[in-house]
Amino acid sequence: MEEYIQPAQTEPEPKTEIPILIRIVRWPMLIFGIVSFFGAFASVPLGALGSRPDIIALGILQFISGIGLIITAIGLSYMRKWILYFLTAVLIMESINVVHPILSGSGKYLELVSLILPFAFLAYLWSIKDKFR
Repeated sequence: MEEYIQPAQTEPEPKTEIPILIRIVRWPMLIFGIVSFFGAFASVPLGALGSRPDIIALGILQFISGIGLIITAIGLSYMRKWILYFLTAVLIMESINVVHPILSGSGKYLELVSLILPFAFLAYLWSIKDKFR
């Protein structure tokens, strides 16, 4: 008599309900990521033509931030905990993009207002971190 060993059956993870705010925010995040991604392709060559290393550095940061926003928008759909850490790093890079021109004298302090909404959203995500898997 042969005995068949059946593989252990694992239950699928319960599907987490995605909060409405995350459903709304992920689309503009995806669009801004695409715009930043392609905007970097313009700023890096223009910075190289004028031999401006600060423009090149900001273009590289913009490129990385664009990729980060695209990944975050897609990743929020899966509600994974690593997205919280990833989004925090991306927002730090975005902050550098906003603060650098102000410190170099070519930006306006009013641009700091643009950081309020992203950091408010980040605070919201950290407040519901238990819903992430």
